[in-house]
Amino acid sequence: MRLLDHGVATSHDQMPQRLRRLMTYLIDRRICPVTLATVTLTEGVNLPFDIIFASNGAASMRKHSSRQSCLSTTEFRNLAGRAGRPGAAESIEGMTLVAVPESPSTTAAGQRNKQLNQIRRAAQDYNNLLGRLQVEDAGGIVYSPLVVLLRSIWVKAAAQFGLQTQEQFLA
Repeated sequence: MRLLDHGVATSHDQMPQRLRRLMTYLIDRRICPVTLATVTLTEGVNLPFDIIFASNGAASMRKHSSRQSCLSTTEFRNLAGRAGRPGAAESIEGMTLVAVPESPSTTAAGQRNKQLNQIRRAAQDYNNLLGRLQVEDAGGIVYSPLVVLLRSIWVKAAAQFGLQTQEQFLA
């Protein structure tokens, strides 16, 4: 309730269905501009998000299941695709930010090694996810929707007006 007072909704897989519907209503009506959620957002939620911020490395986010595996590329794309949906979000293009920890947050010697191992694993998982995403995409390069749009405009303009260089297009 204290989070709701500050416009922050929550979503997780252990949430009762009635409360989940209430949170969805508050998010959808932009009463709560910030949502804290687990990876349950990959499971059919269609809400107006402009930015997805995945902390602790999206690649190391684990599904709550018995196998505890990393997100697949399909699950990651689904999560990232929640940002900037046409007609749902306010911006033209959504953004997904992934934060991978770089240093331990503890000074306790007993916990420091544990956190260092978690940091290494998060970095490995993230790099692995990036590699898998690049392999799935043509040429191993991931383009944003904006780049795809601009390239298609360039191709159409070049064909229509007989342009040979991008300088001619810009002129």
